[in-house]
Amino acid sequence: MTVTNNTTPLSSNHTQVRRRSDVLFAEVDGEIILMSLEQAYYVGLNDVGNDVWKLIEQLTPIEALVARLAEEYDGDPAVIEQDVRALLSEMAADGLVELS
Repeated sequence: MTVTNNTTPLSSNHTQVRRRSDVLFAEVDGEIILMSLEQAYYVGLNDVGNDVWKLIEQLTPIEALVARLAEEYDGDPAVIEQDVRALLSEMAADGLVELS
């Protein structure tokens, strides 16, 4: 995924995230494909990205998202939080998610 606009990057002040309602998506052979009509591009997500996308349909606390992924993947919550924040930062920069 590449940064295509100047949306504010994810910071420690951002505590919640949700999908942008104007982003189209479809699941094809187990992979979620996102399409931004505003930015005129599309991107495919990996397995973890798929799980994140499924969990942020509604406004979701980032802390709860990290806890759910740490439970599902049986991983170190600190590492998962760092990775999730990096992914969400890219998604926000690409106009795919809203942060609050």
